Amino acid sequence: MKPGFWLKVVVILLFFAAPAGAVELKLFVNEPPGDRCRKNISAAAAALQEVSNVQLSIIPKYMSKATDPPAPAIMVDGRVVAVNQGPNNGRLTKAELIAALTNRGAVPYSAGYKIIYSEQLKALVDSQAEDLLVFDARNPEEYQEVHIPRALNLPEKEFTQYRHLLPADPKRQLVFYCNGLKCGKSKKAAIKAAALGYQNILVYAEGMPVWEEMNYPIYAGPDYEKKVETTKLTPPELKKMLATAAGDYVIIDVRDEAEFAAGHIPGALNIPVSRLAAASGQLDKDQKIVVYCNSGGRSYLAYRKLMKLAYKNIYQTLFADWQEAGLEVAQL
Repeated sequence: MKPGFWLKVVVILLFFAAPAGAVELKLFVNEPPGDRCRKNISAAAAALQEVSNVQLSIIPKYMSKATDPPAPAIMVDGRVVAVNQGPNNGRLTKAELIAALTNRGAVPYSAGYKIIYSEQLKALVDSQAEDLLVFDARNPEEYQEVHIPRALNLPEKEFTQYRHLLPADPKRQLVFYCNGLKCGKSKKAAIKAAALGYQNILVYAEGMPVWEEMNYPIYAGPDYEKKVETTKLTPPELKKMLATAAGDYVIIDVRDEAEFAAGHIPGALNIPVSRLAAASGQLDKDQKIVVYCNSGGRSYLAYRKLMKLAYKNIYQTLFADWQEAGLEVAQL
């Protein structure tokens, strides 16, 4: 191995690293790195100059786990797309890599915008930068309930009607946001703004639910604390769903990790309510989603978050009721 090689790799990682919520790109490489490994690293460096919203990790053989694919290999969001002696013989070209990344949500710079994350937007808002304009692309009712301070409401569906809010200067910095990772309004609004000639556009893809989850400042309207009625499932109803829904559901334990390890409903995922919005990208909007905690407080908050994220089939149940009914409890 050439001295300093992995130092160069670390520099690449630091340059291209992106926060959680980005498309995860993993390169598995030998040491010393062979020709295919070096070409994969070069292809990744070149690809990441053309797409944003990617988290790059380069994993040398000595750091690999037994379950990792044999190097050289490439994984995108947990899916192996090239493996040694397998698909493409462990190699992808820059074009193939870009296609694999954009298929999972990476954003080509040609789309006219870049992705920004919570901490970055918070820093911009706190800076009071005069050239910054933040636009909430949701509908007026959602905007009135809660929005980021200093944001203007430019509903994506009425973009033409509200386009007068856009500045005359095409170089002004614009930020669009909506309701999270699976909400397309901010991206659609950004593309429309780019088509009008605006050149400095950012999309806050994590959106309003994650902003709230981070406990950042908000403008809260009079209906912000309005109570919502949850759709509840009794233990027998949930047990029947587990037996008959054939994978058309996901159960989320929104308690902390220690509580989950001590006992949980079989098959449940553990996503603490404090991180639910940030982790929502892994949830399928076509599935039924059941949230639970011990007594209802945290699962109620989780239910509200999922409503704001535009999930439709949401249910709430209680772990205490499940235990009291004498139903099976799994442990770690």
